[in-house]
Amino acid sequence: MPTDSPTRTAARRRGATPAAELEPYDFRRPTKLSREHARALQVVAETFARQWATQFSTMLRDGQVEPGSVTQTTYGKYVASLPAPSLLVVVGSEELSDFVLHVEHELAMAAVDRLLGGRGEADQPARPATQLETALLRSLLDRVVAELPYAFAPLGALTPEITGLETNPQFAQVVGPAEALVVIDFVLTVGDVTGGATLAVPYAALQPMLNPDGVDERTVVRTNPAAEQGLSEVPMTVGARMRGITMSSDDVLALAVGDVVRLGHASDTPLLMVAGDRAFARAVPANRRNKLACLIVDPRKDRS
Repeated sequence: MPTDSPTRTAARRRGATPAAELEPYDFRRPTKLSREHARALQVVAETFARQWATQFSTMLRDGQVEPGSVTQTTYGKYVASLPAPSLLVVVGSEELSDFVLHVEHELAMAAVDRLLGGRGEADQPARPATQLETALLRSLLDRVVAELPYAFAPLGALTPEITGLETNPQFAQVVGPAEALVVIDFVLTVGDVTGGATLAVPYAALQPMLNPDGVDERTVVRTNPAAEQGLSEVPMTVGARMRGITMSSDDVLALAVGDVVRLGHASDTPLLMVAGDRAFARAVPANRRNKLACLIVDPRKDRS
């Protein structure tokens, strides 16, 4: 029978945690989600779960949604934890930019089965959804996403709109892999299938809602003035981004000169000014001295 080493025995006497139970802590990206913020998001989760369950009951004749925990991770770790195929709903909004609603694939297929009059049995196909199945899921998810403004009402206004559906998590690049993400877990039951779903929102976009009066002092990073001055002179590549669309690979390969691609960006909606993966302003198209330009209409410095 193996015995404890002297080091492990001494650690246990001092009340220390064994190394196998320790979690790494990145001091460059300290935890920003305070207990108050987590509680506020838990209220959002509970409200959204109730509204979501109502839509399931209406559309699927059955369905339960239970809220889970609120955690923080990075987008890279979040995507790596998702199986493929999965159902990832990319949601765009003026207030939170882009975020993700993920539903396990078996749950999505069970929902399609219920929409077509089936029982939603546990034995569902593991293949990606067909175009018809995707259209059915889109009709259901449009009604689910429409419940988000009511759930987020205690934090602020929200105008969500589905901008894309993906079955491979690697294709849903909402923010950079190292960006902080707030993840809300849900447990769903559709017919005979029970599984998980998540609502994942970039922390940088969510932070103004959580701190409407300014940045939380506990999250302020003190920097060296000289280093700050040096960083202010670093050149950056800035671009103007339109809201995109989802196309099949066949449609992309079939494109020819003269074809018109209708984008998912309304003509009266401002463009999104970005530096890297971070949005910092909104602008409308213009021209200046025979060159294309953008006129800034909303700097949104508090959301950069």
